[in-house]
Amino acid sequence: MKKLLVPISLLTLAASFVVVAQTHLVEIKIGFCTGKDYRTFTEYEKAAYAAGFVNGLTMAPALDAPKDKTKWLEDYFVGMTQPQVAAIIAKYLDDNPGIWHRSLNMLSYAAIKTAYDKAHPGLK
Repeated sequence: MKKLLVPISLLTLAASFVVVAQTHLVEIKIGFCTGKDYRTFTEYEKAAYAAGFVNGLTMAPALDAPKDKTKWLEDYFVGMTQPQVAAIIAKYLDDNPGIWHRSLNMLSYAAIKTAYDKAHPGLK
């Protein structure tokens, strides 16, 4: 079952991640995994999840997300490796044990956004 967890998570992320213009309310569905699940992944599984997560995020413009709202993501990921993104997610979870029960897709986004904001203070 664990070997299926990462591919299923990646497919779900790619299929369900939607960014909508700010005039619309968006309900983001819970994914298959939680932060607690991520902490049990092997390093390979974490890197595979990170790759799928980044691929899903960078597909947002295909779902009509405004390019000016997603460009920071593309710029931030340039030159990063899957293990590096996986480490960003892991550090965020290590720093926030009170939220491990929450959906991994939202925790991963929060991890990336938090790391970006720390690396680029004053930019929004």
